[in-house]
Amino acid sequence: MINTRPTGARSPGERLYRTGKTLAGPLACLTLAACKQPPSINVIGAYFPDWLFCTIGGVLLTFVTRAVLLRTQRTAWLQPLVLSYPLLALFFSLLTWLVFF
Repeated sequence: MINTRPTGARSPGERLYRTGKTLAGPLACLTLAACKQPPSINVIGAYFPDWLFCTIGGVLLTFVTRAVLLRTQRTAWLQPLVLSYPLLALFFSLLTWLVFF
């Protein structure tokens, strides 16, 4: 069998091994980095996680959006409702997370 690879070319396995070694350091630094403060909010002496407030805010914003769409008679835009309202709640929850945290 004749070797058709150029003399300086590496095998795919060797390239994968070198790429893994190159990425090992930065990935280890990312996993070892920690938050400066715990992701929680102090409410009258009790600590609650940030995501809880973002979820509550997302659900409230979804209710407001639903009320506005009902008043303007545009609920047909959100068909099927079984998918659209949970996705709106998720969207608003993530949006509040980005804005406030």
